[in-house]
Amino acid sequence: MVYFKKYTGQLVITFFILFTIFAIIQNPMPALATTDDVETWEDFDDFYTDLNGEWYFIPESFVSVTEVKQHESDDIGMNVQLPSSFATQIDKDNSYGTYYKQVKIPSDFIGRTLAIHVPYQYSAYTLFVNETELIKAGTVGHDSESHRAEMAPRTGYFIPKDNALEIVMHISSFDHIRGGAENRMFIGNAELVTSKFMTKINLDLFMISALIIIGTFTLSFTILRREEKGFMFFALFCYLIAIRGFFSDPFYYTVIFPDMSWLWGTRMEYFLSLVCSWIFVILLKSWYPKSFSKKVVILLTIILLPTAVITLFTQPVFFQALFFKVALFALPTGIYFIYLTYKEIKLHNNRAKINAVGLIIVFLAFLNDFAQGINLYEFQPMMLTATAIYVLLHLVQMSIEYARLNETLEEVNEALVTLNASLDEEVYDRTIELEKVNERLEKQAMLDSLTGIANRRSFNLYLREAFMTAKKTGEPLSILMLDVDEFKKYNDYFGHGKGDIILKELTKTAQEQLSNDSFFARYGGEEFSIILPKTQMEEAYAVAEKVRRAIESKAYLHPEGKQGVLTCSIGVATLTPEKTYENENKLVDAADARMYEAKQSGRNLVK
Repeated sequence: MVYFKKYTGQLVITFFILFTIFAIIQNPMPALATTDDVETWEDFDDFYTDLNGEWYFIPESFVSVTEVKQHESDDIGMNVQLPSSFATQIDKDNSYGTYYKQVKIPSDFIGRTLAIHVPYQYSAYTLFVNETELIKAGTVGHDSESHRAEMAPRTGYFIPKDNALEIVMHISSFDHIRGGAENRMFIGNAELVTSKFMTKINLDLFMISALIIIGTFTLSFTILRREEKGFMFFALFCYLIAIRGFFSDPFYYTVIFPDMSWLWGTRMEYFLSLVCSWIFVILLKSWYPKSFSKKVVILLTIILLPTAVITLFTQPVFFQALFFKVALFALPTGIYFIYLTYKEIKLHNNRAKINAVGLIIVFLAFLNDFAQGINLYEFQPMMLTATAIYVLLHLVQMSIEYARLNETLEEVNEALVTLNASLDEEVYDRTIELEKVNERLEKQAMLDSLTGIANRRSFNLYLREAFMTAKKTGEPLSILMLDVDEFKKYNDYFGHGKGDIILKELTKTAQEQLSNDSFFARYGGEEFSIILPKTQMEEAYAVAEKVRRAIESKAYLHPEGKQGVLTCSIGVATLTPEKTYENENKLVDAADARMYEAKQSGRNLVK
């Protein structure tokens, strides 16, 4: 327990560091140089930079490279800085147009495969390199009728023939609260561009998988301990955040559900965001049942759930604007959550300490994503990372709590042991002795005293259970009845002492031929039985023949026997769906009858 108290602070610091690292790794590396500063790259083996900077923009027109140059000479367009929105450039949220940029690449990369990566845009676009279409997302159009957006990451590959590139981008946005080339694009050698994109995908999928695993763990815990209702909401929160991860940047749903429209993909992103927020409120209510005001729960429910329903039936231009207005409630709500957590810490609620750290991380991530949503600045969304860290923090806290519980149980057990040790010594010794006697008697009651294998009682119990199982599953069940031939004559000739010795030897020989799944028992006198679960008749005959030959091969002398050596006869009966028996006794009788038939025929084993 001291260990956990000592290192809780270090764990919290570690998670803060992890959050920072994830934030840095998820955000693409800043360019080492601009695309115009080609000389900087000449001494590098890798080429990777963004396409930020000055572009020429021709609003409300889709034109080619040649036409762009003509428009440029006629001073029809304008110079703009990308990434930026239509609203920044022409004071319109929705519009269409053409962007143009001349790019020089290092001469060392001429003839090598390069790539341009567009994480996603809030618009439909088609990107051309030197008049050749390279990347397309959605369908660009002059109005909402012809336009079809598709927010999805795209990468295009090409091989430049010289170091001068002319990039043209047709772009359109309608029925959306924003539009334009708002997210920075990247260019570089193909391996590096792909590697950086895959790094983000792998990190995101790692966090999504972790959330699903943790959600499954806590859900299982809820099923086993139904009084722990908080774990059910925690599991649901994990699942919903993981699902939301597929509908947020970089929009993995476009790969999983390629036929899903951008409209429904966007709806699901915002819908899940609202539902996750509501589940989070319910989760905190379950953790702070006394401190959390019911009025606040009702108020947030009235705000969040109707907004989520509206999201499913309206256009983005409406529900996105509504979402960002509703999101303003997050500021006072977040402060209220932190205040409640502070109160719980004062009440010595250990979980509240970890929750305070997690809430701060989530709150900072929310502010980051909200600022991006209203286009204040450009950075990577951090909500998935923040919630993954939040969930992991609580997983650590759960581990600490259950370590404490186990420690308490150990202390209680030690106290009980001490108490038991102080009881009257004679009573204790007699109890131990009685237990040992009972254990020995129980074992003896199930074993044959001569051969050491299972006895008739043990055989009856095992056969009954095996018979019922075979009847239920439809699997075969075989039984072998084995009888030592002319054993009375053997006893009369050598004496019962020698007869007992030879029964032990026969038992050992037969047992060596059987698999671990077989059940071997002494049925009575010189008669034995072997139960073979899940064994067809042909396989059972093979086992019977193997046992019979093994006994005969020992060539135990039997002067009074017909063959001069000790032999045995075996009967086989098999329960199958086609050949059934009323009960297990009938199955034994059938095997016994076959054994008698084999003995009478003198063939020892009859098919």
